[in-house]
Amino acid sequence: MFLPKKIRVLLILFIFIDLAISFNQYYNTPIDGDLTYIVLPADKYRPVLSDPFGIYAISNNSKHSEANRFFSITTTRAYFKTIPFVAQTMMSPISSIYFSAAVFKLLTQLLIILLLSAIISGGLNLKEDTFILSSLLLSIFFQVGGYGSTMGIIDGAITYTISYTLPVALFLLLLYPLAIKHFHNQDAPLNQFFAVLLSLIAFVIPFFGNQIPILVISILLLSIFVKFFYLKQKVNILNIISDKKLKAGLLLALIVCLYSFFLSFYNSDRHLLDVSIVERYTKIPIGMFNILFGKPGLWILILLIFINTILLKKSGNEKSASFSLTLKWACVFILIYVLLLPFDGYYEFKPNIIRRDNFLPGILILIFLFVQSSVYLVKQNSNKGKIHKMLAAYLLLVILLFTIADSPSLRKDNCQRASLEMLSLSDEKITRLSDQCTIASWYIIYDHKDSEVNAMVFNFWNITDKPKLYFQN
Repeated sequence: MFLPKKIRVLLILFIFIDLAISFNQYYNTPIDGDLTYIVLPADKYRPVLSDPFGIYAISNNSKHSEANRFFSITTTRAYFKTIPFVAQTMMSPISSIYFSAAVFKLLTQLLIILLLSAIISGGLNLKEDTFILSSLLLSIFFQVGGYGSTMGIIDGAITYTISYTLPVALFLLLLYPLAIKHFHNQDAPLNQFFAVLLSLIAFVIPFFGNQIPILVISILLLSIFVKFFYLKQKVNILNIISDKKLKAGLLLALIVCLYSFFLSFYNSDRHLLDVSIVERYTKIPIGMFNILFGKPGLWILILLIFINTILLKKSGNEKSASFSLTLKWACVFILIYVLLLPFDGYYEFKPNIIRRDNFLPGILILIFLFVQSSVYLVKQNSNKGKIHKMLAAYLLLVILLFTIADSPSLRKDNCQRASLEMLSLSDEKITRLSDQCTIASWYIIYDHKDSEVNAMVFNFWNITDKPKLYFQN
């Protein structure tokens, strides 16, 4: 224990307040334009549901939409065809949709915080000071407003949270035993249940899309680089895995990821031939520039990591050398990951190849590096009065900076929800709604025929008593 009791209580209180604020932000976030189409499902999503692992597509050399995203689509459909109805026992149908999305986002946020805090502190000990401090520092980076557009971990769109954030969170669970062994030289308990769970995760997450396959291939390439091109390296990450169950789980993940990546070539949305691989690479600098400088959050985080690295070296911290090594290989991994992204193909909604959602692994690594180095600094200087106070002031400034940056998103006027309430009360055959916001769509619906899918799903959710078409004007 290195935190005074009063400080520990304040930190725990801040974490709970921050979680409550996050839930409020998620609850007031509009429904995105993919959700109703997936729940129905629309024609676009039917082929992947009937051919989940692409056997028909490969054997017949045919392409269809969302080819390697079966579990992403299925998770979204299963969740929003059940949980809203459970919530409706306590609230209105409209509220149940926003509530269900908010709960999912908050649980995903909690999973990431718990796993990263456990990796940093050496175990899932909720009362341990290192775990509490790590959780606090991690929580401030879950930006909804503020810097959310460039470094947000939980996407505003619930379908994107399920497609991008959830599989990365589950992948952290898969890596947890390996990370504990690497950073703390401890063997994480791996009983039969946990082994089966890891195997299940290893099989499922590659079919959330290409993010996990590219992530796993990046780790594989990094391992090969360390093994064959850096012979002086004392720590060989290939030798860290000693548990046979973990080896089997990671091997399964690799095999399924390679298959999923191959299957993605049968995704009709990828536009592989429309934009050449060379042209895709030329777009990466623009995408990276938008992420780094669209808003200042990410480059501030990079600056903070640089400051912490210097402070660790100057303080003679025993963890300085190992952290510098982690930082170096983390940078190499991020570079490999970014260079592999063009092989995912070209999508119209990702004109510059890389953006915040598919750069999420890089964002989480940067956040992890800052929190880990900050914890190292606090632990070493806990008994040094003046230095400890200066360090506390420095971290308090960082906490305030990111907390205040995110606070404007609390004041959201949920125009979409008001439109849904108007639609639910309407007796018109075709209802006219406000065009000041989208309604479960990526665009304003001017033609009532474009509202057919939404009308059916709103009726399914009990928002309306029958399918009600609408247009916006």
